Amino acid sequence: MSASLLPAKVAAKQLDVSKKTLFKWCQEKRLNFIRYPSGALKFRQEVIDLFIAQHEIKATNNMPLVRWKPPKKKAA
Repeated sequence: MSASLLPAKVAAKQLDVSKKTLFKWCQEKRLNFIRYPSGALKFRQEVIDLFIAQHEIKATNNMPLVRWKPPKKKAA
């Protein structure tokens, strides 16, 4: 079971946030975690994967693809 527990540094990297943000989310109860008696926080890989899946923005097919084009330069 401990093999699937991630330290805060690894969890933050997977979520592409800083450890400070990760700890803030824990304080706000946005993310489940395990606190060891030493004070260290650990995260289950399944919890990180679920968090990512819950915050995924689904693409819709009814929107046309629009490509950005830089404005044309005016001739001097």
